[in-house]
Amino acid sequence: MNIHTISTNWCYPSLDKEFTGDKSSTAYQQCLINRNYLKNHIAQYDVLIFAGRWTDIVRQNQQNSFSELLKVAQMNNKKVIVMSEPYTFDQNISSIFKRAIWLERDFNLNEYMNNPLATKQKYATSVINKIVSEHPNTLLLSQADLFKSDHMATKNTPYSFDGRHISIVGSLASEQYFETRPKFKVLENFIAKK
Repeated sequence: MNIHTISTNWCYPSLDKEFTGDKSSTAYQQCLINRNYLKNHIAQYDVLIFAGRWTDIVRQNQQNSFSELLKVAQMNNKKVIVMSEPYTFDQNISSIFKRAIWLERDFNLNEYMNNPLATKQKYATSVINKIVSEHPNTLLLSQADLFKSDHMATKNTPYSFDGRHISIVGSLASEQYFETRPKFKVLENFIAKK
């Protein structure tokens, strides 16, 4: 399988000019280039994989842009995989993690799980899941499929150090976890199906 990544900070899957970041930034200009590339080359791909900071997209009421992209993908008979975002924290997990290391204590996230950002994320997840469910050519990989429920990549290492971006360690641990989940076989069959 040939994999080609099109990625830009603040740029979520869409074909229009909506943007959750600063439109005067170079990231916005790069985002428009990436979206134009996708629009002009969508026919070259068998499978599209979309991920994004869905909470920001829904919070800024830009989910219809993503929905329109899914319609275009369906009209072009493309298989689409949508990945849920990692769990969001309202604390700087890195500082808490470092403190645990310095004090030689076990690290866990239990007391940080219920926070205002997590509540917003649950709502955004339900909105995106509904959009995805309207497209039979689309497979959703949920948080439960991708991440352990304790949100720890290893016994003492979180998936994310800043509470928003997944780390390299977190990404590799997520891969290993996902490969043990039932959804992994579903994904293999989804991709292989003609």
